[in-house]
Amino acid sequence: MERERAEPSGLVGGGGLAGSGRRGSRAAWSDAGLHVLLAGGYFSCFALLGGRSLWLLVASVGFLAAALAVRRGRFEVLRAAVAAAVATPSEIAVTSHGAYTYAAPQLGSVPLWLPVGWAFFSLVTFRIADGLAAGWGLPAPRERSRGLKAAFELAVIPAVMGCAVLFWADPVVSTAGLAVTLGLFAALYPGRYTLLVMALSLLFAVPLELCGVAGGEWRWRAPDLAGVPVWVPLGYAFLTLAHHRVALLVAPTLSLDAAWARAPDSGLDGPPRTE
Repeated sequence: MERERAEPSGLVGGGGLAGSGRRGSRAAWSDAGLHVLLAGGYFSCFALLGGRSLWLLVASVGFLAAALAVRRGRFEVLRAAVAAAVATPSEIAVTSHGAYTYAAPQLGSVPLWLPVGWAFFSLVTFRIADGLAAGWGLPAPRERSRGLKAAFELAVIPAVMGCAVLFWADPVVSTAGLAVTLGLFAALYPGRYTLLVMALSLLFAVPLELCGVAGGEWRWRAPDLAGVPVWVPLGYAFLTLAHHRVALLVAPTLSLDAAWARAPDSGLDGPPRTE
């Protein structure tokens, strides 16, 4: 007998925004639009407050609190916490090897706002993807072997971080490596939702990086275009997907199964059906 999926607590299939399966839910579009505004407001802080690390910390905490207030849930908190926990040591490793420098580092080689900023970026990116997916009425996800996915996540995520530390100065190697890794993500988690998350991460990385560089909050040692290496947006896409996958691995141990399967056609969310 097939066990049905746990009722999700997000936009798609739960939360009242797209549970009816109707295409173009007004609430879904509104939710996505609200989070786009939050993202735009936060990114502009780096152009306005660059070099003022404590003010950026205040802004980061405020925007993250606003995002968590918009849609509450333990999985939302977990996803933000995992993003902070995974991204911070990754950035410390890369900055320690000279890829880029922050104007006012207080946490090793990174500023205090960084963990909060990554938590906000990852959370908002998936929130917007949820809203767009619900508004477009994307079909249900397709699942693959959980064991294969877990092995991929546990092996590839630290491997890619190690390569970033070693090859950050080589744009060809860095770009090719990240592109191959994102291709593996798309193969293991097939569907338009995976591609949507990648596209949003790539899209949002550009204004965030431009604002940060223009405001003087960070500086790349080997920039390619407008002060930013060409591979950096791919890095944002990889980290955003990696954060979410780690959160999904941790969720069952915290009895957060009801938060799975947040979005359709993802392969990223939701436990596979069991016989």
